[in-house]
Amino acid sequence: MINKLSNELTKRKIYHIIKNNYIHTKKSKIKIPKFNPDLTYLLGVIAGDGSLNQTIRKKGGYHYTFRIYSRGEKYLDFLNKIFKQYFKIKGKIIKDKRKNNSYHLVIKNATLFFYFVINGSEIGKKKGILTKRAKENKKYFLNYLAGLVDADGHIQKRRIQLKQKK
Repeated sequence: MINKLSNELTKRKIYHIIKNNYIHTKKSKIKIPKFNPDLTYLLGVIAGDGSLNQTIRKKGGYHYTFRIYSRGEKYLDFLNKIFKQYFKIKGKIIKDKRKNNSYHLVIKNATLFFYFVINGSEIGKKKGILTKRAKENKKYFLNYLAGLVDADGHIQKRRIQLKQKK
């Protein structure tokens, strides 16, 4: 996992050093956790109501922004605690000025951005919802599905309904 992440950072010309299972960049230091059900849940949330955006900087290079949208500030706080627990990074919860009762969690960190890209999240517009990591075993799939339903669906009687825009 760390080798894939390192290769992706090198390919994108992002300065980094790997030391004792930590990736150091110019602005941050992140311990790369082993893949687990909580991180699979986050992949599902990202597939539902998240986005990974790469925008050009004026000075060259890119800004890497990770966002998750929600109607509930408490839910975003819960997700923020997961990021804090596994990556020691806390995002910023911002009220969306365009919509009432809408918030988004914003994290600007290249290493975290590419961690989720390597694990199946897509940069920009999403083309599919199921990642390879979610297919690996049943426990991962159920956590991924829980995240996806929490973000973009609901359960009614004995049916799970998902709403995704094309």
